[in-house]
Amino acid sequence: MGSTQIGKMITKMMNGGNKMHARPFRLLETTGHKILRSPEVNYVFNKRTGHMASWGKTPEEDFAFSPIGPFLADVEVTTCCGGLPGRGPCSFCYKSNRPEGLNMPFALFKAVLDAFPPTLTQIAFGADASCEANPDIWAMMDYCRQKGVIPNITVAALGEEAAARLSERVGACAVSHYGDFALLADSICRLQQHKARPGATLRQIVIHQLLAEETVAEAHNLLERFHELPQGAVHAVVFLSLKQRGRGTSLTLLTQKQFTGIVQAAMDRGIPMGFDSCSAPKVVRAYKTLGRIVPLALISPCESACESLYCNVEGRFYPCSFSEDGPGISVAGVRDFYRDVWFHPDTAAFRKRVMGNLDKNAVRCCPICEV
Repeated sequence: MGSTQIGKMITKMMNGGNKMHARPFRLLETTGHKILRSPEVNYVFNKRTGHMASWGKTPEEDFAFSPIGPFLADVEVTTCCGGLPGRGPCSFCYKSNRPEGLNMPFALFKAVLDAFPPTLTQIAFGADASCEANPDIWAMMDYCRQKGVIPNITVAALGEEAAARLSERVGACAVSHYGDFALLADSICRLQQHKARPGATLRQIVIHQLLAEETVAEAHNLLERFHELPQGAVHAVVFLSLKQRGRGTSLTLLTQKQFTGIVQAAMDRGIPMGFDSCSAPKVVRAYKTLGRIVPLALISPCESACESLYCNVEGRFYPCSFSEDGPGISVAGVRDFYRDVWFHPDTAAFRKRVMGNLDKNAVRCCPICEV
């Protein structure tokens, strides 16, 4: 494996200062793939398409959590967001962001990314609606690429420059729909135009649709107008269940009947759809109600502290972005990721809650929010 054209093989024993946590793994990394092999968890990640296949001891077995660390990190790089043009801050923002806030400096982001083990595959950037608040975000994304980690992001209202820069760096971009279909279509068309250019890294554009009682009408309107978008531009509509945090407490949780109605409407129109992991229990119930085969292999329930981790704008680690109730774990004090973060008592306790919080269909449910 001496040629960088073939790839580099990393073989490590992850000890974390505690032999109970020692986890050997082999990681083969090329320009196009990351391939992990270990006794307990394995994966093949395609850096170009974003496709990831993971399994446990054998391809037929799943795994409860990844002892070699998270595959996905959610990193908040700004809390400055003015919302959509002409509308101001969103009334449902679970972070309660406003135009005045904090930007994560590049040096802090670098420290955060360097703290993770090389098994990390992707980072989901938590930014503002237009991707303009933190000027260091482009350097951050470039650094991700240098480290073999694919940057992804969610936006809502893109200008021409931001769309061009994103298309040169991210693997996937989600555009949130907040009732303004024209604004949504404009951002998607900008991305699609730059996606087609030589050298673009952008492979997938998806739509994010928040689901709450107050947004049911706009969700159905989106599905009714979906086929007005350029053919093939959008990979899927991804539905996000409301979490009543921050200003999101002003909205009402969607009933199971309403949720099932959205799933049925998307199926009737032949619209490809996805869901956040928080929605997994409702997805399974919807498929069963509609008499459809439940695609359990394609449904990922809550994975916080099991396969993913969150870091806020101050460089503090938490299981997920909805769990910032405590002080978190500061990256400044991290010397060994496994000992100091992944197997930290707080992370381990949250993981235990997630793994033990099952509904009647044996699907993991959020341990902190009613969804």
